[in-house]
Amino acid sequence: MKVRIIFEDEVKLSVNNSACLFQIITFQDYLPNLLGDRYKTEIPEYSGYDEYEDPRVANVFSIAFRFGHASVPPFVFRLDNNYSPLGDNYKVPLHQAFFATWRVVKQGGIDPLLRGLLANEAKLNIQDKIVTAELRERLFERPPAPGLDLASFNMQRGRDHGLRGYNSWRRFCNLPAPRNLQELAKVLKNTELARKLLKVYKTPENIDIWLGGVAEPFVKNGRVGPLLSCILGGQFKKIRNGDR
Repeated sequence: MKVRIIFEDEVKLSVNNSACLFQIITFQDYLPNLLGDRYKTEIPEYSGYDEYEDPRVANVFSIAFRFGHASVPPFVFRLDNNYSPLGDNYKVPLHQAFFATWRVVKQGGIDPLLRGLLANEAKLNIQDKIVTAELRERLFERPPAPGLDLASFNMQRGRDHGLRGYNSWRRFCNLPAPRNLQELAKVLKNTELARKLLKVYKTPENIDIWLGGVAEPFVKNGRVGPLLSCILGGQFKKIRNGDR
């Protein structure tokens, strides 16, 4: 019985340590690189638990945090023990990796895939290639059935969740809400993209929150724009400050 109690205590300690390490990585490494120069503004220095802070996850965060879909590369890489390409089929198109568990069984296990994730950079979100075609046209492709479109799913999720449009969240974050082509082009720093969006949405008020968020140019030294910096930073601040 004593051995079991000690073992259970070790498990609890290990779980707690893992949670603490995850928090450290998130707030010291991940978020500063994600939010760039906005990090200290959106997430001020920690001053202790705030019993009045609501740590629950906001509805809009469920859509905003899907910005990461714009960072998914079009290939899955497989590397050997020396982090060199593993065989001729080391660079697998993403759509050929969906549900392909046989690759783990017959192509060297999970380690080559983990090395590929570790050694290769994420895709950079740029305005003329926000989401790779592997996700936009070939998501979960199972011939002869066509693939799906993850970007469309993200926008529809926002509507299913009853979220307001792009400008409503810009105002929520105390950011200028563009009213026309000229103002939207100024926000996006891209007249052609602004024109394409207004051709579809007619007004900036109607732009889906996910698309508007990932279309913005990055904040300085960050990897998201001002709107997502506000929403993501605000949520992580609440989670941290409201955690006992």
